[in-house]
Amino acid sequence: MPQGRERYHAVFEMAPDPTFILEGHQFVECNRAAVTMLGYPDAASLLDAHPSELSPERQPDGECSREKAERMMDIADREGVHRFEWVHKRHDGSTFFTEVTLSVMRYDGRTVLLAVWRDISDRKAAETKLRDSERSLAEAQRIAHLGNWWLNAETGEVRWSDEIYRIFGREPGEFEPSYERFYAAVHPDDVAPVKKSEAAALAHGLPHSIDHRIVLPDGAIRWVHEEAIAS
Repeated sequence: MPQGRERYHAVFEMAPDPTFILEGHQFVECNRAAVTMLGYPDAASLLDAHPSELSPERQPDGECSREKAERMMDIADREGVHRFEWVHKRHDGSTFFTEVTLSVMRYDGRTVLLAVWRDISDRKAAETKLRDSERSLAEAQRIAHLGNWWLNAETGEVRWSDEIYRIFGREPGEFEPSYERFYAAVHPDDVAPVKKSEAAALAHGLPHSIDHRIVLPDGAIRWVHEEAIAS
């Protein structure tokens, strides 16, 4: 084996992430990390397999794994590199999330695909936990008619929770919230005291706590209590 190829194989074998070489959309080589992550007895058990054979029947978006794998590899063949998320299946049937990077490369005079997997199961679990937490918070706010908002005093950027929209008589996401839209909904007689309280909070770090009226789209008046902390 030529010295350059020996060095390549040493790097390939020692790579910490599962790494494969695909030819004809089948695995023809894989490293130790791939065997370990998938829980197979040896590399030979993984060779000549199509990527969909190491995947559940369908991906989380509902697409057939075999059809989607073909599409992902076609994109990589065409564009030279392609990165995407994928659910793979271990030898024991358990599944895990990966970020896959497919790259076109020359190997022994042939054009092949180099596939590198990065286990992102922890990240996906954290994202799911965050989404669940956000849903729980939104539901609690809906029940309590309590909303929250955030203002960047330097840029003027404003964010509203879904319940803030409902309090103002709007549908969540109906429009992009802004400082101007907020004050357009505040009762004209209450704009000055609300702005005064807000300015004191920003300038001196005082609590912003005030009861004021807002005008709903149908003209009805609603009293709200508003609190904020400058940071």
